[in-house]
Amino acid sequence: MPKSLFPQAPAPVRAQLERDATVKLLNDFDWAANPLGAIPGWPESLKGAVRLVMVASTPMVMLVGPDGILIYNDAYARFAGQRHPAIFGMPALQAWPEIADFNRVNIERGLRGESYALRDQELVLNRHGQLESGWMDLHYSPIVGDDGRSMGCLCVVHETTDRVLAEKALARSEERLTLALSSSALVGTWDWNVIDNIVTADDQFAQMYNIDSQRAGLGVPLEHYFRAIEKEDLPRVEREMRRAVEEVSDFRCEYRVVGPDGSRRWLMSSGRPRLDAQGRVYRFPGVAIDITDSRRAAEERELVAQELSHRIKNIFAVLIGIVSLSARGRPDIKEFAEQLRRRIFALGEAHDFARPHSHLIGAPAGQGSLSALVARLMRPYEGDNGAARVIFSGDDTAIDDAAATPLALLFHELATNAAKYGSLSQADGTVELVGRVDGDNYRLVWKECGGPRLAEPTHLSGFGSRLIGLSVEGQMRGEIERHWLPEGLSVELSIPLESLNRSSRLRARSHTTSEPA
Repeated sequence: MPKSLFPQAPAPVRAQLERDATVKLLNDFDWAANPLGAIPGWPESLKGAVRLVMVASTPMVMLVGPDGILIYNDAYARFAGQRHPAIFGMPALQAWPEIADFNRVNIERGLRGESYALRDQELVLNRHGQLESGWMDLHYSPIVGDDGRSMGCLCVVHETTDRVLAEKALARSEERLTLALSSSALVGTWDWNVIDNIVTADDQFAQMYNIDSQRAGLGVPLEHYFRAIEKEDLPRVEREMRRAVEEVSDFRCEYRVVGPDGSRRWLMSSGRPRLDAQGRVYRFPGVAIDITDSRRAAEERELVAQELSHRIKNIFAVLIGIVSLSARGRPDIKEFAEQLRRRIFALGEAHDFARPHSHLIGAPAGQGSLSALVARLMRPYEGDNGAARVIFSGDDTAIDDAAATPLALLFHELATNAAKYGSLSQADGTVELVGRVDGDNYRLVWKECGGPRLAEPTHLSGFGSRLIGLSVEGQMRGEIERHWLPEGLSVELSIPLESLNRSSRLRARSHTTSEPA
C-alpha cells in the first residue's frame, strides 16, 4: 500500500514535490507506528488539509487528534529551529514541553471546533539551544472531518518578534527621552514641512503651545503654533524664521509663549532648514529649550546691576558736589574744579553707557558701540536746533566697559579743547569723526572744521594732554598723532581692536594659544 500523501502522482511530479524536504519527510515517515496510523487510512478531509498545509509558503502546523500530533510545512520547520525534524509527528505536549499547558488548551479548543486568533502572543521556546521569548500572531481553525466533527486544529503562524522588540526598544527610547525632557530644560522637538506648511511635534512641545498632542503628531499649520507666542515677540520670530528659510541658515530665537492660564514662559528655539534634490527648502526641523529660569535669574541680576549703577552714579554726584563746594571759597581753583567736575561727569556717562545688561532684557539701542558712546558724550555740544556737531562716519566698532572709561576721558578732553579753542568754539564749527578697521587695529580721525586758525604749540605739557596720552597710549596701548592744519586740529588715533572689547581679546588669546610653539 503506497505511503505517499500523493499516491497517484507520476514519478516526476512526486520527485518535484519531494524537493521540499518536509514533504519528503512526511512521505517517508513511519506513520504506521504513530497514533494517526498509515496515510492511506487517514480521512480524505485530513489528507486534503495536510496537502494544503504542505505546499503553503506561510508557516502552518496541524495538531491532530487528542494527542495533538504535529504535522507542519517547511516554513514552520524553519520556525521550529533546532527542534526540527525531531518533533515532526510527535505529540505537541512532548514536542514543546515548555508550553505544554498552552498547547493543551489549544488542542481542547480545536477539538471543540473553535476558531480564534491570538495577537502578539509571547511564548518562551527552546528553538536554538536555550529558552528565549518570541512573539507571534496565531490563527487557529478546526480541522473538520466528513462527519462534521473536528479532528484537531490548524494553526497559521506569523512571527512578530522583530516588530515587537523594535516597538519595545522604541518605547524604551521614548520613555528615556520623556524622562530626559522632563528633567531638563529641553522642551521638545518640531519638524516643519515647509512645502505643505505642516508642523509635527512631540507631546511636550505641543503642550507648551496649547496644541493637542494627537493633532501635533499628525501635523498642524505653522500658524497654529504662532497663536501661543507673545504678540510683541511674534514679528521677530516670523522675521527670523523667514530669514533662515531664505538664506538656508541657522535659526536661533528667544521669545515668550503664553499658556491658557495667561502664564508666560521664555523659550529658545533653534534649527536649520533642509534642502531637497532640487535645492528647495522642504523641511525645517528644530528643538526648543525652556530658558524661563535663566530669564528670571537675568532679571534678578539686572535689578542688582541697576541698584549698583544707581549707587555708583550717586558717588559720582557726591564727588561733583564736593568739588563744586570746595571751589566756592577758592576762586583761584575754580577753572580747575570745573574741568574736574566735567571729567567726573564724563566718567559717570561712560559707566552708565557701558554697564552690562541682560541679553533677555536687552540693553538700550546702540549700547556697546563706539558711535553711540560718542553721540551720548557729545550731547552738550549740539547746536541750538539740536543738530549734532560731532558727526561720526565710517566703520563702527564694539566697545566694552573696560574701554569705555579711557575713551570717555579722551573724547571729553578733545571736545573741551575744541569748545575752548577750536571748531566747537564757533557757532558753525563741526567735528568729523571717521573710524576705519585696519587689520587688527582700529584707526580713528578727529578732524575739526570751521574753527579759528591755530598755531602749533611748541610743547604739550597740560594735564588734559597728559590725560589723553595716558588714556590712549597707557590704558589702550594705542598711538596718537596731532596735526595743526589750516582748517583745524586733526588727531589720528590707532588702537588695537583687542583693547576695545573683550570678545576681541578672547579671540586673540585663543589664536595665540592655538599657535605651535
